Amino acid sequence: MRLSEIMSSFKLASYAEIGLIIFLLVFVAVVLRVMSKRHQAEYEAASLMPLDDEIIRTSRLEERGGESS
Repeated sequence: MRLSEIMSSFKLASYAEIGLIIFLLVFVAVVLRVMSKRHQAEYEAASLMPLDDEIIRTSRLEERGGESS
């Protein structure tokens, strides 16, 4: 049986059901990752990033090795 024969036997509703199942699997995987204790320290550090004033910002010219005016 060829792939084109398999795909032609699917109805339009089958594509929506497959898409829904893939979406639900990815959603559950993301929720499990967010809720896991293994990544808790990473998320706590990321939550403090907007408040971190120790980041030194450089211009693009300085990053390339040029001089800024």
